Amino acid sequence: MELKKVNILEHTQLAPQAFLLKTERIFDFKPGQSVAISVDDSIPPRLYSICSGVNRNYIAILYKVIENGTLTPLLAKLKPGNKIWMSEPLGSFLHGVDNGFWIASGTGVAPFVSMLESGVSPPVRLLYGSRTSTETYFASFLREKLGNRFTPCVTRENMADAYTGRITEWLKDAQDLPLDLKYYLCGSPEMVVDVRDILIEKGVEFRNIASEIYF
Repeated sequence: MELKKVNILEHTQLAPQAFLLKTERIFDFKPGQSVAISVDDSIPPRLYSICSGVNRNYIAILYKVIENGTLTPLLAKLKPGNKIWMSEPLGSFLHGVDNGFWIASGTGVAPFVSMLESGVSPPVRLLYGSRTSTETYFASFLREKLGNRFTPCVTRENMADAYTGRITEWLKDAQDLPLDLKYYLCGSPEMVVDVRDILIEKGVEFRNIASEIYF
């Protein structure tokens, strides 16, 4: 995998351990795709979904610092004007032409932000799981774009216009999940596996579930 150096344009802290990194854009991409990044050629690159629209003149990466991690603690120290290594876009977590049902947890919301900024058909619903309101990234943007089709699922505090509990609890309680839609899942392996099992139990066909896993 070939990586190229790109300049950091902006680096914003969104929450205690979460950051949005914007770099110069040196290639085209499709909403839902990822890039591999690293701080230098001695550290193995990690994949991150692009968190910006196809018409932006930058590439945005949403990431959370992993304690004792190899890459993210170093990323968090970088400033505008520094450089990182970045691959060309890759991946097949791409949206079809019809409305879908989107499910995300944590930084797994990134590809859905890219899709909405790129003009992809909005979903019938976006379920977004997080622990707190500050960890519900892009909440204002998502509410503006989706209105009552945006459903935050928050576990550790009461948040206005949010479901108090896990995504899995919301899905288990749902009485009329649409069975003819494509479901797009992005988040931790545990979330993706648990949600996929619930959807299948409720009658969604396996072929109608697309997933992207974050480690």
